[in-house]
Amino acid sequence: MSLFENLGNNNQQQHEAANLMQMLNELKRNPAAFISKAGFSIPDGMNSPQQIISHLLQSGQVTQDRYAQAMRMMQGKR
Repeated sequence: MSLFENLGNNNQQQHEAANLMQMLNELKRNPAAFISKAGFSIPDGMNSPQQIISHLLQSGQVTQDRYAQAMRMMQGKR
């Protein structure tokens, strides 16, 4: 790979990292709105992460397996 190709890839990685940071900030600012944009149904006024997780599991929108998989990914395990 040439120097310019490496620079292009690095720029793309920086752009992707910036997008991830923006998404994380949006999630922290308003978790219910962020999750609703992803197609999940969250009752109005529900902003506690624990309440939202419980609601998603109890309503069947997220399975226990999918939740466990997400938790493993967040902890850096596969």
